[in-house]
Amino acid sequence: GGICISGEARQQVGSKLDLAYEILGAHTVKNIETPVAVYRVVAPGGPKTGGKAAAEAPGSFNPCAPAAERPVIIVLPFQNLSGDADQEYFCDGLTQDITTDLSRFANLFVIAAHSAFTYKGRYITPEQLRRDLGVRYFLVGSVQGGGKRVRVNAQLIDAETGHHIWAKRLDREFEEIFELQDELISTIVAALAVKVGEMEMRRILHRPPRDLSAYDAFMRGSHAYSNETLDDLEAAERWYRRAIEIDPEYARGWGELSYTLVQKYIGGWAGEELLEEAGSAARRAVRLDDSDYFSHWNLGFFYLHSGQFARCELAFREAYALNDNDADLLVEMGEALICMGEVEAGNAQVRRALEMNPHAPDWYHWTLALGEYCAKNYDAALDNL
Repeated sequence: GGICISGEARQQVGSKLDLAYEILGAHTVKNIETPVAVYRVVAPGGPKTGGKAAAEAPGSFNPCAPAAERPVIIVLPFQNLSGDADQEYFCDGLTQDITTDLSRFANLFVIAAHSAFTYKGRYITPEQLRRDLGVRYFLVGSVQGGGKRVRVNAQLIDAETGHHIWAKRLDREFEEIFELQDELISTIVAALAVKVGEMEMRRILHRPPRDLSAYDAFMRGSHAYSNETLDDLEAAERWYRRAIEIDPEYARGWGELSYTLVQKYIGGWAGEELLEEAGSAARRAVRLDDSDYFSHWNLGFFYLHSGQFARCELAFREAYALNDNDADLLVEMGEALICMGEVEAGNAQVRRALEMNPHAPDWYHWTLALGEYCAKNYDAALDNL
């Protein structure tokens, strides 16, 4: 009863036509293997169907959560403030690489770089980004070089309010430009993933818990999770079970259920039976989404605590190959390496995570303390406790 277009077509159209668009989520389309982001075209004055209802219609595809539910983020082209046109390639490369690395996080819906570059050199308002692309967050940045040093400024902005929610300034030597770019990307991407996750959790917890989707239940489980008390773990477990009850194909729900059950086992609150269930849940997560690093991460965690060390290392390395910019993953992989006797390699992973996440939680330092102790660096171990 109307006209729908793909997300890519929507991005190309931009604001060139006097039309409104509703996000209908990601849908499977005949003869196309991967899901397609779909927008309904609304003529001026035309009725709206309600994007939420359309997103929940039969046939919608949910690899992690519907496109309309996952936070949509765009990395706008970094500005070259150096006055040197030769540095333009560095700005463009930085924009493209941050976009690529963010897209590894399956809980984010990242607008493609080629769409972002249509805004290069233009003044753009948060409202226009929301109207054009359904963007919830956007990253803006600039690069300024002088002599042997380069300064990169980056800011994450909430497109709904226009408020700055994260900012970073990095000053580095320009000698090793490729190493510099890798460092900048790792630092920015790790911080963005953490910040967006925090903001999304706040959004979900401040709305009524009715008509819960799998994604809502998953985020509530993540908020409830703590391995410090049995009550916390059981609250998280209930939400994760709710997520997979709503959507049995939700790989992340199965993976985090596995992780939570393993933590109950570690705490002495569950026996071998529950550990076996954790293994089944982790393996199911991998079967459902082999491309999500979280699936392999949770499987590695299960293998570590069930004493299957060779499989543990394999699973963690698979997760790392899919996403080497999640600082939490680096620490847990580091802990696994330490437990398997690869102490220096494990400590190196944790140190890198601490560089990527300067405001790291205490458990990063606890893990490094364990590694330093195993390396017989006792003073360093004490410094991290």
